[in-house]
Amino acid sequence: MTLHVTNGDGAGGALEMAGLGGDVLPWRDLMHHGPFPPVLSLEELAPVRAAYLAGNRLDPAAVTANFRDRDACLRRAVTTGEPIVLWFEHDLLDQLQLLQILDAVAEWRGDPECLSLICLDAFPGISPFRGLGQLMPEHLAGLFPSRLPVSGETVRQARQAWAIFRGSDPRILRTLADRGVEGLAYLGAALARHCAEFPWTIDGLTLTERRILTLVGDGLSSPGPLFRASMDMETVLFPGDWTFFDRVASLCAEADPLLAVEGGGAFLRPEGEDGPSEAFRVQRLALTDRGRDVLSGRVGKRWPRDEWLGGIRVNTGDVHWCWDGTLDRFVAMAAV
Repeated sequence: MTLHVTNGDGAGGALEMAGLGGDVLPWRDLMHHGPFPPVLSLEELAPVRAAYLAGNRLDPAAVTANFRDRDACLRRAVTTGEPIVLWFEHDLLDQLQLLQILDAVAEWRGDPECLSLICLDAFPGISPFRGLGQLMPEHLAGLFPSRLPVSGETVRQARQAWAIFRGSDPRILRTLADRGVEGLAYLGAALARHCAEFPWTIDGLTLTERRILTLVGDGLSSPGPLFRASMDMETVLFPGDWTFFDRVASLCAEADPLLAVEGGGAFLRPEGEDGPSEAFRVQRLALTDRGRDVLSGRVGKRWPRDEWLGGIRVNTGDVHWCWDGTLDRFVAMAAV
């Protein structure tokens, strides 16, 4: 039996209807944010990732159980030698998921003979191409014969890349983005985009934050169109709606906020099984005076912040790693 592994439930549902046989495993994790401390195995990471993803909205134990089930499913396929087809796309989320999966397979099996890969950055007739979730089951069935075996060298380099992503020095990550990994054509560009999510030397904002503030300052105040406009600015899709609106909420909730909801109150995320609520849709965002000053460069950087990107806890300790967008390199700045 074949195990089909893909990035989430949208693509997973289409794969289940594609008539390819076997089981489908969605790899549910927002890999581009939150802690990925080094050394921990895939199983040991489960409670760490669950605690981050659950936040104050979900039950961490239930999320941990989902991770345990996911990891056990992959491990069974690896140890029994089942064919495993990896279905992914070009964005940062998928490329990081690929690194994690390839690392786990090598840890459990030692060779990649069971693995094949389908990875896309475009599909005929679909523009803009966001990902596999846009494809119909018949599209996915037509792609199946194009799968390629994953080589031992790809796995070896992917394991090195995964360790670098979880490491403590982002300068090595920048070098990896330039070098790339054999057999993973989209990883370099995805990691370069990841680098730009560190605070920038010019204003302390991440690239996503600066785009949010710029778009709102230009008059785009409605959250749904704001998200879509920000996505249209991405050449490597980043981030998803959950992460994006979490960032909007944090910009509104700081002690000296950069954004505010017109009329007052907290920013409401688009939560609900039936789609975004009316309360979410009618919200309007505006820059605060502080937001205008930071965006224009008239005031200092946004310190402190406490968040994880891979293996780096950003802006804690004696040194802050910042991104110099002019020189495309990391700079270690002293804590203030």
